[in-house]
Amino acid sequence: MKSYTQRQLFDEVGLVLNQFFTSGEVNSLRRMLLEHVLKIPYYHVHLTPNAQVSPSLSKNILDMTGQLVRGVPIQYLLGETTFMELNLTVNPSVLIPRPETEELVRWVIADCHLPKPKILDIGTGSGCIAIALAQNIPDSTLTAVDISPDALKVARHNAKIYSASICFVEADILSGSLIPNAPFDIVVSNPPYVRSSERRFMHKNVLDHEPPLALFVSDDNPLQFYKAIVSKSSKLIKQGGRLFLEINEEFGNQMVELLEANHFGKVTLRKDINERYRMISGTYTG
Repeated sequence: MKSYTQRQLFDEVGLVLNQFFTSGEVNSLRRMLLEHVLKIPYYHVHLTPNAQVSPSLSKNILDMTGQLVRGVPIQYLLGETTFMELNLTVNPSVLIPRPETEELVRWVIADCHLPKPKILDIGTGSGCIAIALAQNIPDSTLTAVDISPDALKVARHNAKIYSASICFVEADILSGSLIPNAPFDIVVSNPPYVRSSERRFMHKNVLDHEPPLALFVSDDNPLQFYKAIVSKSSKLIKQGGRLFLEINEEFGNQMVELLEANHFGKVTLRKDINERYRMISGTYTG
């Protein structure tokens, strides 16, 4: 494998990616890839275009470019992503955190005025929600559950990086799994909510690489996780406690009805940055 200059790699990566991605996507992917592998700020590529890159690093960059073309998400290639200014480890065991979920977390933070809240994160995945809440709500006590032991391994690793004291528990919300530390002041969840019939609308890289367990529900029972959560409200949530959920925009009205029928008041739907109703909250009245 020959060595390349930084400029040659910049051009080569762009040439390959331009065949499959928009110009905006190419610029973003190329920047992330070169910064990660070369361990330099992106502008250095242009300041020192003739700097030599070793054959091994050149091969690494070009191999990863090929994987991007084959649909592997850049976050999995780099093994990391950013969420709420946190740099988190991700791999195919966990869903890649989305910007919409950041909005849900910011809503929880803005709404919380308790001095020492007890918070439960259901379906924690990478731990992004729980860790962000631990970092932004002083004196909070976090419990986070997930059905996947591999996901919990990633979440524990991420929590350790930020010295976040979180009680991680392997549990299935659909079963009778006991969740310690209940009841909670706040329960938050981004559960699976994409119907199987919606697969055809999703990007191939998501379908081929992200964990289906964290994404999909059956068309016959698309609200199964939400029903399970609210059915356990008397055990999970204190009277006057708050529930925050990320939801499928197609089921906003049904979610309002579900919460109101299960002793939740002050039920509020909220739009995301794309003007879609993707979040809901309610106060448990007991």
